[in-house]
Amino acid sequence: MMQKYDIKSIFEFDLKAFENGVQKGNFTFCGHIPEFVNTALQRGVNADMEIFK
Repeated sequence: MMQKYDIKSIFEFDLKAFENGVQKGNFTFCGHIPEFVNTALQRGVNADMEIFK
C-alpha cells in the first residue's frame, strides 16, 4: 500500500531588500506545524515551539 504525503510550506521568506548581493528579509510562519514535531515532543525531544508563532 502506498502512503500519501502532503507537502506544505512551514516558513516563507519575505524579501525586503537585495544589497550588494545579499538578500535581506525575514522568515514568517505559514501556519502549519509538521506532524513530526508533535511526535518528537511526545518522545521527549526538547523543541522550542516559539518558532511556530
